[in-house]
Amino acid sequence: MIGMNWKNLVEAAGVTAIVASLVFVGMELRQSQEIAKAEIGMAALAAQIEMNNQMAERPDVWRRGRVGEELSDDDQMVFDLMIRNQNALSFWSYTSFYRIDRGSRANQAILNHAEFLHKNPGAMKSFEAFAVNDQSYRAVNGVPLESESYSDKLREVIERYEAL
Repeated sequence: MIGMNWKNLVEAAGVTAIVASLVFVGMELRQSQEIAKAEIGMAALAAQIEMNNQMAERPDVWRRGRVGEELSDDDQMVFDLMIRNQNALSFWSYTSFYRIDRGSRANQAILNHAEFLHKNPGAMKSFEAFAVNDQSYRAVNGVPLESESYSDKLREVIERYEAL
């Protein structure tokens, strides 16, 4: 009888240890996810600062390009690179957050980019060139064109802005 109680006590302690270790693993996973989100945020901030520096170096090109004014060939190249960087940052932010939680942070990244493009016709024109390249890339690399890409999702959100 005493041996049976001892056995039950040891089994209960074992089950408690297993449950405690699972709770600990869950806490570790949550902490790792929060650290990853913070690292994404810091990398996005660093990229945004770099982009701001590019814009500060050539504010005339940035201002005229955004509103769709005529640019010289050299200025158009500089502006297109600025927009390409903006597109890349937005795409990177979206995909990074999507991989982590598929939630509101990813959606906010795409909403912010769509709003920027909607308000800046010159940037929209450069984005459209990027989107054509995206479609070509997908075709050449065997990505099904029916699968939704970032540019497809972005275009859908822009259309909603234009409908307002």
